[in-house]
Amino acid sequence: LPLPKAPVVLSQNVKKNQTTNKYFFENGVINLQWDSQPIAKSYEIEVFSPALNKMEKVLSPTNSLQYSGSSTGLNPGTYQIKITPIDQHNRRGPSSEPFEFDVPTFTTMSAPKLKNLNIKQSGQ
Repeated sequence: LPLPKAPVVLSQNVKKNQTTNKYFFENGVINLQWDSQPIAKSYEIEVFSPALNKMEKVLSPTNSLQYSGSSTGLNPGTYQIKITPIDQHNRRGPSSEPFEFDVPTFTTMSAPKLKNLNIKQSGQ
């Protein structure tokens, strides 16, 4: 039986910083897709933070990942992701090339909070 091939990240779906030419995910949430492989039953995703020297592993049954690490999202910084396909016999195929991306520092500009607004309802 053939093993699954190394996954290829669909990087065209990821935002790119025009200044630094680096991929990035906003608000500390990874949202990533890669090519689908019928013989892959699941994918093991390794999220590595060189700055923290910390590796987290996530299993995904599909060819996509939404991941924030914790309730507060990933810390700002640079990360690498590697995806390894696993077939129905739990055999591991070759891993993807490491995909590097940034998590920018959170900006409060994107979500203004509205406080103490008196909303008048019409017809009352």
